[in-house]
Parts: sequence; C-alpha cells; structure tokens
Amino acid sequence: MRVRCYGDWRRQTKGLPGAETLEQVLDDCAATKHTGSRRIFYGLWADDVLIGLADDLAHTRSEPEPLEFTREAIVTRYYGEYVKPTDIYIGFGRPTVYDVPMLVTSQTDLYYTVVPSLDLDARLFRMIVWDHLAGRWTQQEWDGVTETDFKALNTFYEVHHDTVLGLGEVDPLTGIWQPLGLSSIESFRRP
Repeated sequence: MRVRCYGDWRRQTKGLPGAETLEQVLDDCAATKHTGSRRIFYGLWADDVLIGLADDLAHTRSEPEPLEFTREAIVTRYYGEYVKPTDIYIGFGRPTVYDVPMLVTSQTDLYYTVVPSLDLDARLFRMIVWDHLAGRWTQQEWDGVTETDFKALNTFYEVHHDTVLGLGEVDPLTGIWQPLGLSSIESFRRP
C-alpha cells in the first residue's frame, strides 16, 4: 500500500526540535510509491491549500519554465501524485472536509467517527465500507410508499426535528469537540 503525507507540515515544523528527523521519515513515505494501486494519504496541517499555491506562484516567476496551473498539476503538486476526486472520506470530530482540498465533490460519501481516525478498527471500517458500497445506493421511490410508511416518516421527522449532525460542544478541560447527544466526557472521568 502506498503511503503519502501532504499538507503544510514542512513550514509548520521548521525550527522545532526533531524537525529534520520528521521530514526524513515523512519523505521516506514517498518510497512506497511502487507498492501498488491502493493508497493512504494522511494530511498534516492540511487546512490551507492556498498557502502552497501562493508559494508555487511566487516560485514559478523566477523559473524559465513556469508551472502549469491545471487542476491535475495543482493536485499533483499538493498531494505528491495525481489523485482523482474521492468516493469516500472518513474523518473524525466535528464534520469538516478541509483536510482534503480539491478532492471532495457532491458525489463523495462522508463519514465521521467520534473517536480519532487512527482508532478505526476493522469492524467499524467494514461498517463504513458496507454503507458506502451498498447502503447509500438505494433510491427512494415515493409512489410505492404506503400511508403507514408516511406516518412513520412523519413521526421520525417530528422526533428529530431539532437534531443536527455537526452540532456539538468543546470540552472545557481537553478542548476536544464532541457531538451533542452523547454522554459527556465528564461522565467518564473518575472522581
């Protein structure tokens, strides 16, 4: 499996202790590029693609061959290789997609776990992949819905009228965001 880190990590870690070692380790991930078609991209400080683009624009002015600014060229420079728009995105915490600029479209299935993505086990991953491959592809045919089904939908909508995925609160002690409706982090703390 190919592994590649992307984002503004070089700029963010410059001058910090161990930055050279970190850079070497993350650059070595590119050495996996020959290992097959399956890829994992991991974003580190990947929240502002415009910084990298501005640097590229400034840098290209002094080069005899200016950089090409097509979608494919920009994506390749940012991620280290060309990546087509994603079919599936798995994140955690508050639902956002800033970690994968230029790759999320209206066709991308979005999933957010409550625990960090690095804690994603095989069972949870299978659940997400199953939903992505089979669960979301059914189209609702309204002409076959019975009166009983409409009543059930109406009740569901009334019960969940004020439910919004993405609403949450920040734990004051840890600064970690958690979705509304879950047991608070406080309930898991020992006295």
